[in-house]
Amino acid sequence: GAFGGLVAGLVVAAAGFALQFFLFDQSTITLVALPAWLAAGATAGWLGTRSRVVAAATEERRAHEAAKYRALTEHLPVVTYLLSAGEKAVPLAVSPQLDRMLGYSANEWLRDQGLFLRLVHPEDRERVEATLEERPENGTRELEYRLRARDGRVVWVRDAAVTVRDASGEPIGVQGYLLDVTERH
Repeated sequence: GAFGGLVAGLVVAAAGFALQFFLFDQSTITLVALPAWLAAGATAGWLGTRSRVVAAATEERRAHEAAKYRALTEHLPVVTYLLSAGEKAVPLAVSPQLDRMLGYSANEWLRDQGLFLRLVHPEDRERVEATLEERPENGTRELEYRLRARDGRVVWVRDAAVTVRDASGEPIGVQGYLLDVTERH
């Protein structure tokens, strides 16, 4: 730990002092520099070890936060998604619950950009397309519609999304979720 770095720094400092004293300048005035060499070496050793410890703790904290976020998004009973903010919203991410809800993998959903609209029930398609094209002022959108699952089932979903904006107010993406509300219909 930090103590080991301190000791290593002291050893390196002592060696550096010894090289200077015995090889270059054997005067007693050089002995005055010994405490400075030792203090500098000890400080450098401690700081080097401390920075590695802090970096490791920071990386561990980041990994823990990522695991918590992944657990949240992958274990909720909803499908979470992220769309681009462009004129034509492109799916950027979708949670694995999509497979349980509709029988399609996240990779299928992301690769085939037309899949979503093909799965929207024909009676709901026009309304869903019109709603998705709207850019509401408050940046939120909620609607219910039907999707066709791979096995032919009709799944009613509540689709709630919010436009995410940068510091200057420009849209940078859309985050949302699909909740199965079939039992209510």
